[in-house]
Amino acid sequence: IFIDRQQSIYISDSFNHRIVKWTKGAKEGIVVAGGHGNGANLTQLNNPRQVIVDQNGTIYVADHGNQRIMRFEAGAAEGSVIVGDKGFGNRSDQFRYPIGLCFDGDGYKVYVLPIPKSERPKLTLSVPEKPMPQVENVENYVLVWLDQSNGGKGKSGEVSKRQLQQVVNCVKIFLDPKACHEFMSNVKDVKIFVIVSGAVEEDFVSSIHDEKQLESIYVYSPGKVQESWFGEYQEITGIYTTIDALCEQLSKDVTRLDRTLLGFEMMERSKSKDGSNASQQEASFMYDQLFRDIVLSVKDEDMQDMYDFCQTRYHGNSNELSNLKDLKTTYSANTSIYWYTRDSFLYRMLNKALRTHDYDTLYTLRVYIRHLHQQIASEQGSKGIDVKKLYRGQAFEKDDFEQLSKTEKGLFSVSNFLSTTSDREVALGFARENLGNNRKVSTLFEITIEKTTAIPVTCVSGLSYYKLEKEWLFSMGSVFRVGKLKHSAEGIWIVPLTLTDDYDKRLTALKEHFKKSMEDSNVCLNFGRLMYQIAAWKKSDYFYREAIQVETSPQRLSVLYNNLGMVKDELDQYDEALRYYSKSLDLKKTEESGSAADDATTYNNIATLYWKMKKMDKAIEYYEKAIEDCNAQGNSNEGLVATLHTNMAGVLNEQGKHEEALERCQEALKINLKIFPEIHPRIATTYGTIANTMHRLKLYSKAVEYGEKAVDIDRSSLPKDHPQTLGHQNNLTVYKQAKEQAEMDNNQ
Repeated sequence: IFIDRQQSIYISDSFNHRIVKWTKGAKEGIVVAGGHGNGANLTQLNNPRQVIVDQNGTIYVADHGNQRIMRFEAGAAEGSVIVGDKGFGNRSDQFRYPIGLCFDGDGYKVYVLPIPKSERPKLTLSVPEKPMPQVENVENYVLVWLDQSNGGKGKSGEVSKRQLQQVVNCVKIFLDPKACHEFMSNVKDVKIFVIVSGAVEEDFVSSIHDEKQLESIYVYSPGKVQESWFGEYQEITGIYTTIDALCEQLSKDVTRLDRTLLGFEMMERSKSKDGSNASQQEASFMYDQLFRDIVLSVKDEDMQDMYDFCQTRYHGNSNELSNLKDLKTTYSANTSIYWYTRDSFLYRMLNKALRTHDYDTLYTLRVYIRHLHQQIASEQGSKGIDVKKLYRGQAFEKDDFEQLSKTEKGLFSVSNFLSTTSDREVALGFARENLGNNRKVSTLFEITIEKTTAIPVTCVSGLSYYKLEKEWLFSMGSVFRVGKLKHSAEGIWIVPLTLTDDYDKRLTALKEHFKKSMEDSNVCLNFGRLMYQIAAWKKSDYFYREAIQVETSPQRLSVLYNNLGMVKDELDQYDEALRYYSKSLDLKKTEESGSAADDATTYNNIATLYWKMKKMDKAIEYYEKAIEDCNAQGNSNEGLVATLHTNMAGVLNEQGKHEEALERCQEALKINLKIFPEIHPRIATTYGTIANTMHRLKLYSKAVEYGEKAVDIDRSSLPKDHPQTLGHQNNLTVYKQAKEQAEMDNNQ
């Protein structure tokens, strides 16, 4: 859909091959493009996807099935092709099923998500790793200063910037409102504080006040400028005539925000197929647990790389550099709680990284994380838990609270270390801070501790920087059962939570399976495997290279070079991948303990790589080598046998032998269901290959059935937007369209 400034809604009615406009309040729509059946002439569309409309009423459509972008002038029945219409292909003037487009500042750009060929052995969409963020920001917020007078330049501007940086480490200054707004629109995972000075324009404030990441706006006006419209925007906290006064208020708001930002997942209670209640957690929770387990197995005590990392991130921030100096000279493992409760960069950096799953920063903080977890566990072991109720004042964004309100009897998991108090009035005081803020909902957590759980929790008042506070601290990864929410008379929602070990049993089984491959003595190898599993290819590459530095055994080096080859394969660096696979095989030849089954794994990887390179003869040659070596070992590696069956099914499909391909798939599925947990991604891959085979056999309903099974497992076991999930989703779209078309043809 697209909504224009008059609140008319334009709907891409894909299977009716038309665009329908609904004006505000209308009871029926008007066809404004297409609507003349499925076709390719200029009055027709073929499964249109995204639609956008410019300020003149001109309609732009991603004409999915016709491989083109269409433009329809307002009121015109006939459109024109502006991009594409050169047939199906991958040339620079062709598309493969365009699904999206958007305007830039000067005209339009078209973004195309291609659907991969269904016959590829590994049905994954090649998606580049997300680019590094525009701001290397290790805190929960960024300060944006729009200074239309001089852009923060000059001596006074530099002094003000340095002063502001003592409160918020990341400060960005803009002269142009458009550039400022564009920057804000691209900020993810952090909150934005905005200062406006110089000519304060209502148009700018109006354009940004609905930005989801916006926290507060401060008017900096030494000349005491007062506009009548200031009061219309709740986000404006006030007018400040001195930078000192502004910094004082900003500091209070930063402290308040730090207390409320929390990394969490919510899982509704659902019914499983056998009628029992099941708690289905997000896969990201499982990967956080795996990362935590690896971190807790780290043995080293060297924190120099953490100190170097912090020195770089806080360059120019004299307050935090002073804290860092103090940390270097006074820190020991038994002061980890003290440093967590102290108002400094360490607390903010750690919780931001845990909240956003920033594994780069978490790896750098690994020694400190282990110390903090172990000190909490040690204190719990020596003191026990002498309270039954703990409290926390917590503000939620409205959409997050709406989800929480639907989670009664479900699970609420927290990725951060969680600060609470045994004093209900203290927690209520924090909850009241956001009363009256129409962007947020104030809540009070009432946490019941009925029994000891796997997550340590202890009173830290004697170890805290603030000795008199009745603070209790949970280690990372705590999980709670949600009770019935109640609304208090003063407008605060009471959220009953009970600490629990009742995790999603399917994810727990999968986690334990993955964990077995991540318990190596070489910690970097474990991190590399985890990063590979979550499709963080470049991070995986980094950790595998680090792991190589400490290895001398040819057999272990062979494994690492094979793994590096797999990473390079995913990064589409095929020559590099082949080079590492060759190194792996060469090292195996020098190691007497190496087995044919080890070679088979690398041969399979080489074969799959050649398949991607469309060198089918070489692919078949190496698959045959892999099968031969596997047979020589009596098929002892059942996982590899199943993978080879799946991959050979792809070869047979390529050769038109679809019935034989289906037999291979069924063999692979039988093995995978026997040896893997029920939501293992390998099972999804096999279901995806079965769906592909059914599609080739024109059994479209079966293709959709197995395609949906693949996507369901992907969504349960892989992080959001994982390439395998995207690939299976796109293939499922193809199968559904084929099924729809077949049904339409049968009805004609």
